[in-house]
Amino acid sequence: MPHFLSRFILAVLTTVLLPLTEPRGRVQRFLSCPRGAVTAEFVIVFPLVLALVFLIVFISMYISAASDLQQVVHDLARYSYRYIGRPEADQLCATLQREAIPILVNASLLLHPDNFNLISCSPPQGPDKIIVITASYDFAGSFVQSVGQTLGLSIGTISRQSLFIP
Repeated sequence: MPHFLSRFILAVLTTVLLPLTEPRGRVQRFLSCPRGAVTAEFVIVFPLVLALVFLIVFISMYISAASDLQQVVHDLARYSYRYIGRPEADQLCATLQREAIPILVNASLLLHPDNFNLISCSPPQGPDKIIVITASYDFAGSFVQSVGQTLGLSIGTISRQSLFIP
């Protein structure tokens, strides 16, 4: 085959067949190109990291609110000791509700006085004069409850109890 003819056939084949294979070649080149791989990995990993950070913040706020509630209940039990032997001991819950709870709950960072509920206050009982205080906190309308609902968790009310043995 003459040299001229082989060049002509090669030119015809490349002009006719190259457009037919070009899109596939572009796709293969695009998929094998390492440029932009970091961006693709970032798009995949970033939402997972963001969700993990969001979950850590949510759990931290829940644990902090539970800890604040426990501290308030413990302080109420200690505060109620001052009423041993006084007439106010019979109406201990009402006295604590009026005098101590507004101060203690407002000092807490995550608790709101409207959601705080004093469940029971036993006046000093027995020879050891043990005082038992039980309270609950409703997360209604709080950030913790809204995030919990977003995650599919039912976060409603937590309750804590404290004993004071003088």
